[in-house]
Amino acid sequence: MNVYIFIYNEFTLFEVVLASYLINTKFQVKTLGIEKGSVCSFEGLSVFVEYSLDMINANNIGALIIPGGNPGNILNNTRLHNLIRDLNNQNKVIASICSGTLHLIDSGILDNRHYVYDTTEVGPLTSSYITHDGVVVDNNVITSTANSYIDFSITLANKIGVFVDESDYQETVNFFKYGKKS
Repeated sequence: MNVYIFIYNEFTLFEVVLASYLINTKFQVKTLGIEKGSVCSFEGLSVFVEYSLDMINANNIGALIIPGGNPGNILNNTRLHNLIRDLNNQNKVIASICSGTLHLIDSGILDNRHYVYDTTEVGPLTSSYITHDGVVVDNNVITSTANSYIDFSITLANKIGVFVDESDYQETVNFFKYGKKS
């Protein structure tokens, strides 16, 4: 399975580093963006986009992760929204954290689904489906608040089958959430 992280200028790297680490133990993690080339994370680090939206289609993606950051840099991108809708139609895992969820909202896939969104970031959104829980899974879609990045990462890794069994899962939870070595 290929798991793609959609990165863009001013994306928030810390939100997806643990997810990438966990997923990379079993699957290949690749970067996807508007254009191929370097982007600068919110933290000021340069990260290379391996694949542009023009180079990829939903059939080649096992799961897509969209981190938060400055969503204005990629808002209203038709190619991204089409990819999100295609992945959703194929019931592929789509995970977003923090303001990354705006792109799922804009693509229309969150209509009639429960999801997490911090409405203070870009103004009020109105939906009876918005919660303020840390992480919400609704079918193939995972959404999360930024400060729940550990739960987000573990939930995503579990959803796509990274853990070999319950013991492996629990060992990961204990280590990353509670600092316990097994």
